[in-house]
Amino acid sequence: MWHQLPPLCDLHREGGESVIRHFTAADHPSLAEVGVSHAGIADAAPPYCMVRTQLEGLYCLSTFSGNGEVLMDGKWRPLTAGTTLLAPPGVWLAFRAVKGERWGFAWVRYEPGVQWNLELPETAPVIAATPGVALRGLVEALAGRGDADGAAGALHAHVKQFAERWRTDHRLRAVWQAVLNEPTADWPLDRLAALAGCSPEHLRRLCQKHLGRSPVQQVTALRLREAARLVCTTDETFEVIAARMGCGTAWDFSRSFKRWAGFSPAEYRARARLLRIS
Repeated sequence: MWHQLPPLCDLHREGGESVIRHFTAADHPSLAEVGVSHAGIADAAPPYCMVRTQLEGLYCLSTFSGNGEVLMDGKWRPLTAGTTLLAPPGVWLAFRAVKGERWGFAWVRYEPGVQWNLELPETAPVIAATPGVALRGLVEALAGRGDADGAAGALHAHVKQFAERWRTDHRLRAVWQAVLNEPTADWPLDRLAALAGCSPEHLRRLCQKHLGRSPVQQVTALRLREAARLVCTTDETFEVIAARMGCGTAWDFSRSFKRWAGFSPAEYRARARLLRIS
C-alpha cells in the first residue's frame, strides 16, 4: 500500500517515467572543490523513492513543481513547490513521489566529512519555504558551457546561505543539553521554557523555526535518538533502554520508536548488526 513506511534498507527507485539528470564531482571537478559529491534535477513520478538508513553527507532538496513527500517523525509530510529540505549527516532519510502526480525537484549532496560549523538538528531533516527555482537554476548552470567553476561556487553559496538559518539559538542548546543529561526526568513545557529564559509560547516559536517541531516533540526525539544509539551499540534489553531514556515500558518504547524511525527497535538492531558484519 502507498501509505506504508519504506523498507528497512537503502533504496533508490526511479521508475520508467521519471527523468533524472545527474552532475557528479567526477564530471565537474569544481564540485569536488566545494565538497559536493553530486547534484541533479528530477522530474519524478511514482514509484520514485529514495531511502537512506544513515545519510553519509549533508543533503539539500528543493521542490520547484508538483508535490513529493518526506518521512519525518514516522509520518509522510508534504514537500510542495517552494519548499526546501535540509538533512544533516547521520539521519534516516526517506522521500518519494506522490501517487498520481509528477514531482520536480533539484538536489545537492555533499561528501561525508564536510564541516559546516552549524548546529543542525541530528534527529530529522528540516524544511523551510524558499524559492525552489533558485536551486534548480544553479544546478542547471552546471550543464552550460560557461563558467563551470563559478556555477559550482554559486551552488555551494546558495546551500550554505540556506543552511545558516539553522544556527541553533544558544537558549535551545542549553535546554536540549539539560534533557540529554537527565532523559528520565519530567520535562513539561513550563520547565523547558524556564531553562530557555523565555515564555512557553516563545519557546514553541523558536522550536518551530529551528526544528520544525514542538518542544515536547523534540524531547521525545532526543530520547529516541539516544535510545537508537544504545540499540545499535549495546546488547541491553529494550526494557532497560526504555527505562534509561525515560520512554516508559518496553511496549511504549517499541511503539514510539517505530512511529519515529519507521521500524521496530528489534529491526533497527538487526540492521545495525548486519551493516557491521558487511
